Amino acid sequence: MKNPLHTIVVLLLVFLVGCDGQDLKHKTAQEILKSKHLLEVFAEKIQFSPEHYTEIRQDTLLQSGINVKIKYFSDMDTTTSVLKVYKKDTLTVKHYYRAFNADVSVSAANEILFAQIINTSFINKQLHTTLTNYILTHIEVLQGADDSMQNTQLYLEFCKPERKNCKAYILKIADKNTFSIKETDNNYVRT
Repeated sequence: MKNPLHTIVVLLLVFLVGCDGQDLKHKTAQEILKSKHLLEVFAEKIQFSPEHYTEIRQDTLLQSGINVKIKYFSDMDTTTSVLKVYKKDTLTVKHYYRAFNADVSVSAANEILFAQIINTSFINKQLHTTLTNYILTHIEVLQGADDSMQNTQLYLEFCKPERKNCKAYILKIADKNTFSIKETDNNYVRT
């Protein structure tokens, strides 16, 4: 080396840089993040079910000539989602279960008999009840041999995420904008 001063400066820099982080050697990752006020950022995981928009369309023509159209879709607004929070090791997991809506249209002879968005808000309003943390999981047209305009029925099922705790309802559509809803404990039973 031509200049011993350059050698001393380079060795001094290597020594100083090599010592950086020695105080962190005996700390856990959580302690380091907490000391730098970053623990909240890395200690949380956010999940969505479903992750992306989901839509199912069903168009049913009953023997009586009644046409039932159902568009079942996920509501992407997180304010309507059911939130489950749990700890997994040191990680806080926030799991959003997206609510589902069903845009239902029932018509006969080109006349709309029923057109509503079916979701928990609809049931709460019609039955003066509160379905807290329930999601519409199933909707189906109940068909029978004697289907007519007076007895078109839909089976609605609302469940709590990750549980078998469900509530079932029968929606009867009688005439134009005339319908009734009742809770049932039997699956797929015509009333």
